[in-house]
Amino acid sequence: MKGLYTNNSNKEDSLYYEMLKLSKDVSQIFIAVAFFTEDKVVEKLLKNGAKVALVVRLGFPTCPKALRKIISNDNLEVKYFTGKSFHPKLYIFGNKIAFVGSANLTKAALQTNEEVTVSIHKDDCRFSELLRLHQSYWDQASILTYEVIQKYESIIENNSI
Repeated sequence: MKGLYTNNSNKEDSLYYEMLKLSKDVSQIFIAVAFFTEDKVVEKLLKNGAKVALVVRLGFPTCPKALRKIISNDNLEVKYFTGKSFHPKLYIFGNKIAFVGSANLTKAALQTNEEVTVSIHKDDCRFSELLRLHQSYWDQASILTYEVIQKYESIIENNSI
């Protein structure tokens, strides 16, 4: 079904492939996700020329090594929430389309998990509300630095079993 992404084996049903395709046609991408492990996806989005504003939560399973790999890119700004209540899965591609659903920015969520994500086009009144919501997250979050990543990584290592 058009506008519905569930990650079935059909590539037309994959949020991942739709995101890569759209990243070639927009100059700005806004993302807010609770979990981040997939630096390769962000690198592909950036390679296609878009600037990315990413808000993540620092908490398992967000991967400090993946954050470290992307943080120095000039076309990427990353901020973070530390609270456990931050749990969105929001992807906005320019002034064209937004995706809202269950998929975090992890390899499993974008490629193998059974997920449900719907698209909301710019002519839908909810689109502008989603832009405002991302801006609200952005305004509340803190800038991610190498020092913050190092502290987060220490916490993860000290609490691993």
